[in-house]
Amino acid sequence: MRRYALKETLQRGSFGTVCRAVSETTGETVAIKKISKSLPNARTVFYNEIDIHGLLNHPNIIKLHHTWEDASNFYIVLDYASRGDLYDHFKKNGVCTEAEARIFLCGIAKALIHCHKQRIVHGDVKVDNVLVGDDGEPLLCDFGCARVLHDNLFPNGQGTTINWAPEMFGERVTINEKIDVWGLGVIAYELLTGHMPFDAGGT
Repeated sequence: MRRYALKETLQRGSFGTVCRAVSETTGETVAIKKISKSLPNARTVFYNEIDIHGLLNHPNIIKLHHTWEDASNFYIVLDYASRGDLYDHFKKNGVCTEAEARIFLCGIAKALIHCHKQRIVHGDVKVDNVLVGDDGEPLLCDFGCARVLHDNLFPNGQGTTINWAPEMFGERVTINEKIDVWGLGVIAYELLTGHMPFDAGGT
């Protein structure tokens, strides 16, 4: 950590913590995702995320700069989005107008099309995983659950259950890129109503 000074925590997840950081050489502000090596399968999770994210280059996908590791953690250096994620956005500003929602949804859709053309499934499309750029454009982030499709199949058991598509529930299930389209629909509902379309109780 000689190159960056870690600042406040931006987000905590099951597989990592994201902090704002400042380069000690250039003064540039970035976001750094830290994955503890004490977590189960931490090395596999880290390399899966950076291998897939490294294949993607699109204006609506957060940019990955570089990575490193030390004795305790893996680190992923990303662009910093000062406006937070979509959840922060509508928590602060209220529900979106249709015109505003259209901008966000079109940008996310373009990012997903780019992924799917390369047979990559994001696997966890939700408001927390879409950042808002300085220009107001959405930036898809967090490829920790992403997978490259093989034989049009995707293993189940990843992502946030309240956002899962119906086909993801079951003991032995294989799915495809349509789960990302479902996630986009859930985001659309949230942006326009301020609520999830389904509650956590499964009703």
